[in-house]
This record gives sequence, C-alpha cells and structure tokens, in this order.
Amino acid sequence: MSKKIEKQRESNFEILRILCMFAIVIWHICVHGLANYEDLVSNLNKINQFSIEFIKALTAIGVNIYILISGYFMCKTKFE
Repeated sequence: MSKKIEKQRESNFEILRILCMFAIVIWHICVHGLANYEDLVSNLNKINQFSIEFIKALTAIGVNIYILISGYFMCKTKFE
C-alpha cells in the first residue's frame, strides 16, 4: 500500500517566483535591449539614465531570490 502524500501549495512563494521572473525579463530588456541602441541611451538626459540604472539595480536581485526559492523547495523534496 502506498501512502499518498498531499502537498500543500505555498502560493506566497509562487507569487514571489512569478515576480522574480518578471524582474529578470525587465533586467534583460534594460541590459541587452537598450544596449543595442547606444544612440538612444547617449541622448537620454541624466534623470532617464539614472532611472534605467535604478531599475537595473532593483531587478538584478530577481535571479538571487529565484535561486534561493528553488533551492528551498529542492531541499524539502524527497527523491525516490
């Protein structure tokens, strides 16, 4: 007889993972998307350049949080 283990969903972590995925996409747009348009970035005023750098700084932590959450759930799983 196999004992069925019921998994309880932790929606708060799932929402945080979704937000981290979104942050990673935004970071890639800022770094790789805007890097192809050097003339656009060079013509931006200082406030817009600061805004882009600030967005890159905020969204760069998305990868770290995503990896920490994935590692947390991998530690809790049992491999059979």
